[in-house]
Amino acid sequence: MGLAMARARFFIRIIVIITLAPLCGNPLSIFMQQTIHGMINFNKYLFGTADTYKILLESAPFYMAGRAADAPTHAYFYNKKKHRNIHEIAPVFKYSVDPLMGISFTALILLQFFSSDERTRLTSNTFLAALPFLWLYKDALKLIPIKGSLRPKNEYFSPCKKYYGGFPSGHMFEVAFMAFLFGAELGKDYAIPLSAFALLVAIQSVAINRHTVSQVVAGAALGCVFGAASEKVVKNGLHHERTYDILVNKSGALALSYEKRF
Repeated sequence: MGLAMARARFFIRIIVIITLAPLCGNPLSIFMQQTIHGMINFNKYLFGTADTYKILLESAPFYMAGRAADAPTHAYFYNKKKHRNIHEIAPVFKYSVDPLMGISFTALILLQFFSSDERTRLTSNTFLAALPFLWLYKDALKLIPIKGSLRPKNEYFSPCKKYYGGFPSGHMFEVAFMAFLFGAELGKDYAIPLSAFALLVAIQSVAINRHTVSQVVAGAALGCVFGAASEKVVKNGLHHERTYDILVNKSGALALSYEKRF
């Protein structure tokens, strides 16, 4: 992705966040109330807890190892003289990631409407609440024109130009977030398939020269950071039940009712 395209997506997603609340429908909706509350708590836990910084620090050695592996790995998958991708993975894996991402996102978001389990519904709703911020912060990072953000050479790019926007791997960011949150909250039935999918995304991203190894590692680390913050939102929601309602009083005026139970 070019820098201009990344910048456009960045500002579009700011607009999405600003307009999300009023556009999501009926103010009576418990779904909307939970989502807004999840957005607020998510950012509180993302920036205000030690786990965020602990995960980033623990990921630093893996990122540095990835930086060391970037050049030899890229040389294996790219022929510089012929400007061709080589040793590519099977087409079924190469082209399946994007459709599977869409299917996974949709299925996990819909759980909040169709699951009978409270933890599952809250996990799904928290996932939805965090997604706009994932896209926003990811695109903000991609705007930084540092060496580590350079895309690897690719037969679909001009060999004479430099393409930024590779740090972090957005696909890896998203799927690591999914695997961490749903695996931590809902157990191995979600952890195993989503972790396997995350591994496929990592391999595919490097094998088709979409990202370097270090960019994939960075995406995975940030996904775990988001997953840890979202997990706290879920646990907080399970222990603090809030009820909102809008009532019509005797004079016909609207009144907001709020109840919080511990």
